[in-house]
Amino acid sequence: MPNEFQSLTELRRLLKDFRQYVELYLQFFPGARVVKDRLLVHCSIPSHGHSGRGQAGLSIDLTRGLFHCFSRDDGGDVFKFYMLIHGISFAEAVRKIGAMVDNQAASSSRSRITENQGNFPESPGRHPDNEATVEVCSRFLALCENENQSEGRKYLIDRGISDAAIDFAAIRYFPASSYGRIMHEMLKSFPLSDLQNCGIFSESGKLTFYRHRLLFPFFIDGRVCYIQARSISEVTNSRWHNLRGSVPSFFNGDSLNEVSSGSIVFLVEGITDTLTLITHHFPAVGIIGPSGFKEDWLGLLGRFSVVCVLDSDPAGDAAAKRYQALFAARGQQLARVRLPLDINDYFTARPTAAIELALFAEAAVEESQEDWRYYGRGECESKDKQLPVHDNDLEILQRRHF
Repeated sequence: MPNEFQSLTELRRLLKDFRQYVELYLQFFPGARVVKDRLLVHCSIPSHGHSGRGQAGLSIDLTRGLFHCFSRDDGGDVFKFYMLIHGISFAEAVRKIGAMVDNQAASSSRSRITENQGNFPESPGRHPDNEATVEVCSRFLALCENENQSEGRKYLIDRGISDAAIDFAAIRYFPASSYGRIMHEMLKSFPLSDLQNCGIFSESGKLTFYRHRLLFPFFIDGRVCYIQARSISEVTNSRWHNLRGSVPSFFNGDSLNEVSSGSIVFLVEGITDTLTLITHHFPAVGIIGPSGFKEDWLGLLGRFSVVCVLDSDPAGDAAAKRYQALFAARGQQLARVRLPLDINDYFTARPTAAIELALFAEAAVEESQEDWRYYGRGECESKDKQLPVHDNDLEILQRRHF
């Protein structure tokens, strides 16, 4: 997008405006008639290969920005539509749509200034507090990168996380002996009020990451926007420590820009489970806690087959059902695989865990699609796919797929 600091979350907030969706879609279908907030037109997506004759088979819900091609059984949000129309990547579609929204907002702003005979300063593309957090987090991680990483890396490797996954997720660590030096450097770099506002420093002026020194950054468009930290010591009352405020994105969310449309993407609970799947080359994003998913993030997953693998406990079961209803309300499907153990524990316990998860994720997606077609959009009651723990069950599924 023209303003590199404008977050995808902010863009999605702007796109909730009904008129934005109308203008975005009507540029491809000039003169099309809007009936009850919906367009029904001939599909012009090149990869669908339609002749342009016959019945109009593309339905566009302008209130939610979702499209669906009946003959190809393909659909998603406005970003996926823009990708398919122009044959570009997801990241490029976001940038181009962002530019359109920015231009429309600027035009509307100029019109209001003229009408009111006023002269108002232009609003920044991102809230200053958010930008300050980005700068503070980036500096903090850069300082920690220069410290000895071996203790933190060993902790993760002992839990089955690969060196490649650690590097891919840009995980950082600093030993206790570096605490005073890092705190001093941060105070030299920023006003104390900025450090306190984002929660890196306490009200008493101390770096809050004293016991929690293994750092997991969250990124939006390549810029660190949040940090969750873990203690690697057993003698602590709290294993995790967070910055102030709500979590603004998935963990590993930026990786979705490199995943092909239609691929299976895993939605999992927690950083360790996400890193476990990254280690075994599964596209995965993580939420913090079973209730950590935000509705604003639905569009990020609109072009994938999403399989959630939440903890198999009452909280995880309730969250999965809630998210399946949330996806269905947006015209999207969410399959579920229910493991008998947390993902990290499961991969540690079973040598065949990777092939099992791949096979059963495919089966869960197929079952979800069948339910969707049978019950109708938004009305299916998705079933959980319980992963078996017996090797003979695995052999049956292997024969089914190969």
